[in-house]
This record gives sequence, structure tokens and C-alpha cells, in this order.
Amino acid sequence: MTEPTMAALLARIDAEADPTAAAALARYFKVGPGEYGEGDVFVGVKLSRLRALARPYQRVGLPLADLESALESPLHEHRQVALILMADRAARALKAGDADTLTDVAHTYLHNTARVNNWDLVDCS
Repeated sequence: MTEPTMAALLARIDAEADPTAAAALARYFKVGPGEYGEGDVFVGVKLSRLRALARPYQRVGLPLADLESALESPLHEHRQVALILMADRAARALKAGDADTLTDVAHTYLHNTARVNNWDLVDCS
């Protein structure tokens, strides 16, 4: 694994871009004008692969600010992997009784709900 940074993880996602899969995902998630996912942009990396790519980063403890920055990406998969990592961090904090971390993750999520704009993003978070 390269240096465990959010930038490295996003670069790995981008490197696996699949235009054919991106087109299929865009149709499935209704990104056309007037549809519920209007304007969302996909690179074509499926959720199972995103989870696999995120796994080595889960215990690294990437800065919450970096996860929040990824939520600002126009790319759906960037936002999704950030939410996967945030959900994992929240689950670990809950299990450990770490109220401060759990609160920080919750506040970050709530400040970025406009970026959680499709049902799959809600589901993974």
C-alpha cells in the first residue's frame, strides 16, 4: 500500500475507473435531468470494490478533515468511500465508548448531509 492518505485512496479509486460501469451506475442511480440523483458523477467503481479499497485505511485513522474534504468531491465514489470510513470510525468509537470521536464523526456527517445525495450513500452511512 502507498502512504495511507485520503489522497492516495482517492487516487486508487480513480485508477480503477471503468467508463462502462460508470455509465451503468449513472443509469441505475438516475442522474439525468429531473431524476433523483441528477448531476451525480460516477467513475465506475462498485461498492464491493470500494469497501475492499477502504479496508486498509480503516485502522489508519485518517484525519476527519480529510474525510470531510472527500465529501466535497463531485465524484460519487469519493463521497461513498469517505462515508464508509466515517461509518467504520463511528462503529469503532461506539464499541470503545469513545464519545468524543463519535460526536466528531456525527457532527461532520450532519454538516455535510447535502453531499449525501443518493440512497446508496445513506445506506452505507
